Amino acid sequence: MKTRLLLAFAFAAGAAACSDPAPDAFTFRGEIAGMDGEKIYLMYDGSGGGKKVLDSAVVKRGRFAFEGKIAPVSYSFLMKTRDLERANQEEMSVLWLEPGKMAYACPTGDLQEFTLTGSRTQDEQAGLDRQKASVMKELRPLTEAYYAAKDEAEREALNAKMAPLRAQAAGIEREFIASHPDSYITLQLMLFHVMDMDYEEARSIYDGLTDRVKASPWAAEVLKDIESLRLGVPGTEAYPFETTDIDGKPFRLADLRGKVVLLDFWASWCAPCRASNPHLKELYAKYKDKGFEIVCIADDDSNPAAWHKAVEQDGIGAFRHVLRGFKQSGGVRDNGADISGRYGIHFLPTKILVGKDGMIVGRYSSGDEEQLDAKLAELFGE
Repeated sequence: MKTRLLLAFAFAAGAAACSDPAPDAFTFRGEIAGMDGEKIYLMYDGSGGGKKVLDSAVVKRGRFAFEGKIAPVSYSFLMKTRDLERANQEEMSVLWLEPGKMAYACPTGDLQEFTLTGSRTQDEQAGLDRQKASVMKELRPLTEAYYAAKDEAEREALNAKMAPLRAQAAGIEREFIASHPDSYITLQLMLFHVMDMDYEEARSIYDGLTDRVKASPWAAEVLKDIESLRLGVPGTEAYPFETTDIDGKPFRLADLRGKVVLLDFWASWCAPCRASNPHLKELYAKYKDKGFEIVCIADDDSNPAAWHKAVEQDGIGAFRHVLRGFKQSGGVRDNGADISGRYGIHFLPTKILVGKDGMIVGRYSSGDEEQLDAKLAELFGE
């Protein structure tokens, strides 16, 4: 889920006690072990335009409470620190909060072990988690081993073991999407699964959502992702981006008009991306004298040093290299210069083949090497 911007919020007293609760009012009462006298923090989406709220409460005798006005549904975080990044690295409770009365219990003091009642969406999330529990139990140690591994071959072996488990978890989520058109969780899952769908399927699912769900602020983001499936597909013109290359020099895609260009969307941290580089070097050696260029667009804006290191380690300095142009500050995204967005890139690696006339003639994912090879042989008359 996208990180939310933290803003200060002051809650004014509501109407008189005899009046009905406001439709956006909530109370969140909790019990937690081991925090007496300490502050606990709740971040949620406020009502009336989705303003972001960071509130705190002191735990007294193992109990605490929050109240205020909340959006119809809020993807929220209960934390032991007001620093979201730190909480994400340590632990926090990820909650679906809604208007009304909710009760939270954390008897161990571990924020990842809790129960929440009073939220329909949280109940749906709990049901989905139960369906995925056995798969996630198998996947968790493999994931930890993958990030701890220093040997690339070991990572590849672990990735191969994880692939069927990830596919199984994705299948459970896709079934949830198909059977829950009135769930906010469906909308959240769509943010991750649009990448696996074609336009017609994704649009059909979106059109089938209830008006309640479509009124969520996330709906516009999902719809934008769905419409982006029409970008960067064969038969459309390649977006003529302009940026700065790895050496700090100006780069314009239009300057390569008249050549066959392969746009390789990758990242230094993406194992399948790195694994495809030896094949790209073979293709470049074969066709470079016939008017072939490779432009690597890296998703490493937050870590340029890792980008430079990966280019050197993989020996791909002969290719053209630029960053995607993704910018984020304080949780706010700036997509104005994002090349990946202009090509509808939802997962890595993705390779887009552009003909001499600037029109896209192919789009390839990991495992599509044979199709790419065949298209290049066709374009170069072999």
